[in-house]
Amino acid sequence: MKSLFFVVLCSLISFACLSQKVTDEERVMGLSAKKWVWMIKKNYDSLESLLHDRVTYIHSNGWSQNKKEFIEDLKSGKLVMKSAEISTQNAQIFSQTAIVNGMIKISGEVNGTPFSTELIFNEGYIKEKGKWLLVSRLATKINK
Repeated sequence: MKSLFFVVLCSLISFACLSQKVTDEERVMGLSAKKWVWMIKKNYDSLESLLHDRVTYIHSNGWSQNKKEFIEDLKSGKLVMKSAEISTQNAQIFSQTAIVNGMIKISGEVNGTPFSTELIFNEGYIKEKGKWLLVSRLATKINK
């Protein structure tokens, strides 16, 4: 009797896990959020694996960077992320392309000068070999 109960319990747990399949929208929004955590925690390997080799990363001040420039500025300390709090975020999937939009409050330092700002952002991802990669990012300051 105990073994039957165990089999039924395992079956129910397996079914519950399978029914909680992560959607592509959830996956890219998760990657978008993790990107900020990786910048704050200086987890450059994870960040580099998310960025497409041809990414264009445009900051709210108009500063445009490619992958190499962006990673180098983080590693050198020219750009230091201290905090990031996403207030809204949504994603749309179009075949092998995803668009993520949202609002975020960030703080950090640029060239040793502290900053804190609220942004709206737009990120484009493509799916290559089953993996979502950031190919385009644009942020704009929210004026209040």
